[in-house]
Amino acid sequence: MRHDRLTVLNALEAQGVAPVFYNPDPEVCLNVIRACSRGGARAIEFTNRGDFAVDLFGDIARELQRTDPDIILGIGSVVDAGTASLYLNRGARFIVSPCLVPDVAKVCNRRMTAYFP
Repeated sequence: MRHDRLTVLNALEAQGVAPVFYNPDPEVCLNVIRACSRGGARAIEFTNRGDFAVDLFGDIARELQRTDPDIILGIGSVVDAGTASLYLNRGARFIVSPCLVPDVAKVCNRRMTAYFP
């Protein structure tokens, strides 16, 4: 299921908090993300940490799309447009930055993806 910007915003507003998570083990990630979802958090922020976080994110996003399409998986700690593009190409439904990065905003706007600086 494709999640548009308004769907992402509404989910985050309804749940009141965004779980933020990273672990290098894909099974741990999937278990934590699914537990958060069962607890009422549809939108979950995976953080851009670790040497292979982009590849790990892609694997997790594909698995969730197949098994749990209602989960809205986004990526956090994004500080440049190239990284935003990598994650968007791997299935990120929203992008979070620690500050406003105009080039990231442009990429997200072009891709019609929610961006939260």
